[in-house]
Amino acid sequence: LADLLGETGANWTRMEIPYDLLYDFSLLDKAVDKAAAKDSKILLLFAHKDGLTTDQFDFWVDTVANRYKGKIAAYEIFNEIDNTLSASQYKPFLEKAYNKIKAIDSSATVVASGLTGRKEAINYWNALYDAGGGKFFDVLGIHPYRTSSPETKEFNNGSQVDSINQAVASINAHGGDKKVWVTEFGWQSGSVGESSQGNLLARGFLLSATVAEVDNIIAYRPLKDGVIADY
Repeated sequence: LADLLGETGANWTRMEIPYDLLYDFSLLDKAVDKAAAKDSKILLLFAHKDGLTTDQFDFWVDTVANRYKGKIAAYEIFNEIDNTLSASQYKPFLEKAYNKIKAIDSSATVVASGLTGRKEAINYWNALYDAGGGKFFDVLGIHPYRTSSPETKEFNNGSQVDSINQAVASINAHGGDKKVWVTEFGWQSGSVGESSQGNLLARGFLLSATVAEVDNIIAYRPLKDGVIADY
């Protein structure tokens, strides 16, 4: 995969780590080193776990960030957390992670959980700001999936670009000064065919890039050899 990423010219890859105090870091260590060898920056996603406390998470972030200091360029704090926690419940986790990561590696970027591209996402972002969470992330994540094409208006919202602009609107309504990263999007080849998949991905990348506030665009790729590796 690292070789393929190099051939495409992709300069970012997204990997995932679960909360597991007995976690075997060997595969992730290898993936991190391979990505570095290809000059690919890494966005590491901290996965959420039901019942996880903020103190447990703080310890886990400390463990991981110290292990990969200088090797991980950005951290995403949970995945589509709008399906699991309210904004007020999420804010303490985000705060703990932000403060810990910045203390260990001030150059690392902290990405607020990529949310689904539904219209309701804007209510979540606004509630996160209202809870005081705006101080604890550098970038707002979003997953603007569409079932047919990036131009399709669906999920009671609009096109892929409309979903992204919704995130931008929330940022601007609260003072601006933050970017948006598309940390997941894509289409399954089994549903649309490989040829159409390539066409849709290309259009999705290009259309996302038309939004000035979008700083990074990452397509989703399923689990591979025990490590999530998106590009």
